[in-house]
Order: sequence, then structure tokens, then C-alpha cells
Amino acid sequence: MQQTAAMEQQMMEAVQRASAAPPGPAGPNAAPVAAAMGQMPPEMKAMMAQNAKLALQVVKDPDQRKLLIEQYRIAGIPIDDDAGS
Repeated sequence: MQQTAAMEQQMMEAVQRASAAPPGPAGPNAAPVAAAMGQMPPEMKAMMAQNAKLALQVVKDPDQRKLLIEQYRIAGIPIDDDAGS
């Protein structure tokens, strides 16, 4: 249980660092975030993908939606363009 909590904390820190970076593959934090995702158990990755899809359901602005999808992909969370619509 402590291992899961530690992994969640690491992921949250990586996501916070990534959100401060400009969007796109050239962002300085893209590699650390992708590395953190690679270390996560498959169940946690699936949970994050599901949470991302739920979050996208409330985003109505197409530009904001596109930006979020791009950021999720950079973070290693696979999201379809039509997710949540």
C-alpha cells in the first residue's frame, strides 16, 4: 500500500512539473513524465486513462480539449481525439 502511495505521489509531482512546461513534445518535462508513467503498474495507468476521459467529458472548448489531449499523450496516457465526446 505504501508503494502505491509513493508512486501516486511521484506521478502527481511529475504531472505538476509537466503542467508548468509548455505543451508539446519539446517541453522540458516530457521525458520525466513519460518515464514516471513507464514505472506505474498497469492498473494505475488504466485508472489515469479513465480519469482523463472523465475530465475531458466536461471540456466543451475545442481548443482547450485539444490542448488537454496533447498533454495527456505527452504524459503517456493514451487518449483518442473523440474521447469523452
